Amino acid sequence: LPDFYFCIIGGTQREADRYRGMAVRLGARNVKLTGRVPHRKIPEWLAAADVLLLMWTWQVSTIRICSPMKLFEYMAAGRHIVGPAFPTVCEVLEDGKDAILFEPDNVKAMIEALRKAQSLLNDPTLPLAARRKVAAGYTWTARCRRILDSLPESFT
Repeated sequence: LPDFYFCIIGGTQREADRYRGMAVRLGARNVKLTGRVPHRKIPEWLAAADVLLLMWTWQVSTIRICSPMKLFEYMAAGRHIVGPAFPTVCEVLEDGKDAILFEPDNVKAMIEALRKAQSLLNDPTLPLAARRKVAAGYTWTARCRRILDSLPESFT
């Protein structure tokens, strides 16, 4: 995708160096790997993006049960979200309503989803829907309320 510019945030310096080397060998000049950045800086990176790509695969051992924090950060950022349609993701996001989802581990589908997001950059409908959804139901207060509400009365 030579018309995209990818910023990959996170990972150890060793991982960033390894992937940077791979990008050089492949001739991919549109990739920036930062390595780990302080968490307080993440909102700045998210705000600078046009599209936020979730990169999980079936190889992630907890993908069937996780509640990925990154997903909620992406929703709050108010940017287009592209991600794999894992069950845990689909519990939160809806394809075409607040995100663009694709079949997990399908590179062709991911590229199509990125292209679709690119075509929608001037349409704020999906990012605004995701931001509204996270603000309405996925704040720390809302999470704590759901946990407390699920406990037996004798416990609370």
